[in-house]
Amino acid sequence: MSDELREQLRNLHKSYVASLGPELMSLRHKAECLGQDAGEDAQLLGELYLSMHRLTGSAGSFGLPALSDRARALEHFLADMGCESVTASELAKPLAQDQCQLIVDALKGMSREVKPVDDPLAVFEASEAASQENYQLLIIDENVKVGKSMASALESFGYDVALSPTIADGAVQLQNLAPDVMILGHSLTLAQQSIDETLRQLNSGELPEVPVMLVGESKDFHTLLEVVRAPVIGYFQRPVDMPRLQNRLERFLNVRRGVPYRILIIDDDRMLARRYELVLKLAGMDVSVVSEVERSLEVIASFHPDVILVDLNMPGCSGPELARIIRLHDEWLRIPILYVSSETDLDVQNDALSQAGDDFVTKPISDDSLTATLRARAARSRELSEAITRDSLTGLIKHAAIKEQLEIEIARAQRQSYALAVVMIDIDHFKKVNDTYGHASGDLVIRALANLLRQRLRRTDFVGRYGGEEFVVILPQCDHLEAFKRIDAIRCDFAELSFQDSGRSHRETFSAGVACLAANNRREADVETLLEQADAALYDAKSAGRNQVQPEKAN
Repeated sequence: MSDELREQLRNLHKSYVASLGPELMSLRHKAECLGQDAGEDAQLLGELYLSMHRLTGSAGSFGLPALSDRARALEHFLADMGCESVTASELAKPLAQDQCQLIVDALKGMSREVKPVDDPLAVFEASEAASQENYQLLIIDENVKVGKSMASALESFGYDVALSPTIADGAVQLQNLAPDVMILGHSLTLAQQSIDETLRQLNSGELPEVPVMLVGESKDFHTLLEVVRAPVIGYFQRPVDMPRLQNRLERFLNVRRGVPYRILIIDDDRMLARRYELVLKLAGMDVSVVSEVERSLEVIASFHPDVILVDLNMPGCSGPELARIIRLHDEWLRIPILYVSSETDLDVQNDALSQAGDDFVTKPISDDSLTATLRARAARSRELSEAITRDSLTGLIKHAAIKEQLEIEIARAQRQSYALAVVMIDIDHFKKVNDTYGHASGDLVIRALANLLRQRLRRTDFVGRYGGEEFVVILPQCDHLEAFKRIDAIRCDFAELSFQDSGRSHRETFSAGVACLAANNRREADVETLLEQADAALYDAKSAGRNQVQPEKAN
């Protein structure tokens, strides 16, 4: 990219960011006038919807993902009100005051996300295939050999790692790097003072805002008690199980990426359910509402909620009865079920909780309390789900979970009429790797490919370990040609990696097969069919000599 183009892109980015403030301020001033006239409200809501629809895409493209997420939340909120096609005749009366205030508050929150990006050119120069940031880690460990070993392992998972041998040097690095996570070796030297005191020393007397993960020698009760009293996100005993540590890091950073929590509300009181829905959506959550209890199982199966909020008393089927029905399905046992009711009798509440429920929310509940309660429950639910569905060696989605995700993506692709590609990948001659270099080297090859796939694919893509040395990749909004280009580029890069074992160097390759669900596809499509097509294409790649990508055969 020439210097002239670089400068043009910088100026374009600056102009875009500069235009956002006045635009959002103008929309906010207009929103403050809502609720007075039905015709004017209809016109403004339509304008707001179009603005949010545009901003959702442009803000993300210009490196402002938080602003994009907030715009998407408000866009969905307005879409649920029918604002894509609302006209004055369809709006019988002005908006209610609480709805007006929710819109104004959402626009205020968006204004706070208008921030300059440190490196605007990175947005244009980064590969479209990059799925996750190279998160920065800081390791502080006086055992330099151990620290280097940890750094090397974490770099193989795609992290940028800085290493400091002392607290003093770490304090300087902490200020200069602003890492996403700090890994602190709680060695014998550091153990002479408390963890809390060590953290204070690192940040000149104040607890650092950087999340801390501890690595120590002991795992006795008193050490763990000190750990939970300090602001740390994890503790690992030496020798460290690096895949487990990486899995903990990934779960933590996934939460920070802001993937919306999915909340299912089951309540026959439509107005109250709508109120909860609005509050939670504007808090950045993805919400689905069921008013007819008979549809509950159908919606759970398609929506895959992190938390279910169910009314205690509903006609025809009580909340506890519905909870027991849900618990008959093993795949939904992990989902927390929260009862909501104005019932204050503790005996009644306890009886309900004994029937498949996990918690009780008493009405009325403030917006903040509702949001905080559901966010905490959803975070725990997702953390447990990640632990269950992730492969311990690679951190990728397991066999059953990737098939479940494929089912979701097929339904979404058909609903939104876009192409969907599925890729089956297999490391070539993997048994020979294990037989020649040992299973530890084989594990390293598997982790390296898993990491490469994670780095090079988009955040909207999904990668799973299908079994042994086999992987499945799901590429939404991707046709045969695009899928081939992306996977073939990864194949070439993987073939260039050099693996070392006891002084011996070796390179490995993989073969891949691609199957695709065409855009606007109306034929019956299912998980097994697509996987079989991709597997057949993989067989063709191996039969043709391996180290290549093959498309499915035309029907």
